[in-house]
Amino acid sequence: MADAAGGAAIDEEQANAEPEADPSSKVTPVPVDDGDWLRKPLPPLNKDFYLAHPDLLENEQLCFGNLEAAHPIIGSRTEAEVAEYRKEHGILVKAERGRPPPKPFQTFQETSFPNFVKELALELFTTDAVPFPVQAQAWPCILAGADVIAVAPTGSGKTLAFLLPALVHIIAQPCLEEDQGPIAVVLEPTRELAEQTWSVAKTFCERTSDED
Repeated sequence: MADAAGGAAIDEEQANAEPEADPSSKVTPVPVDDGDWLRKPLPPLNKDFYLAHPDLLENEQLCFGNLEAAHPIIGSRTEAEVAEYRKEHGILVKAERGRPPPKPFQTFQETSFPNFVKELALELFTTDAVPFPVQAQAWPCILAGADVIAVAPTGSGKTLAFLLPALVHIIAQPCLEEDQGPIAVVLEPTRELAEQTWSVAKTFCERTSDED
């Protein structure tokens, strides 16, 4: 009886086993001959928009330090005032390498976003609205072309913290050609968050007429 039961179990496993794939049916990837692109001259990549409106990209004199010093509001704001603002709003920022973190944007009027972004932001909020802390510090860092890791609680404005600078970077790059990948990729842990981000992005993208 034991042998019969064991044999039946083996027969059942064999019956449920998936058939081996036919080697001839496998698809072999076709190599793409796109030339040695590393040896070709690459187009210029603009990624520093801190306090520089996208319309001013052709002016090589507009560099990071000069712009911050020349800004009528940010330039007159002392390091002590910046430190007090960060402390009051619970902002901890650290640069691992490169230039120090730029001063946070304390109002929407201080930003260098395209006009349609500022207009829509004021429509969504109020004329008295101010950026959330994560937005205030992340916006100038991302616009300056820095790699940013931001940690903030739920409902603190993280979506617009990365989304608005992403739109600036997207608009500033050449239009995509056929078979080219996306300029910006957003990864979300859940479908719900992905749909929320898409809804917010769609609102702003609809206002980019003649901008992209």
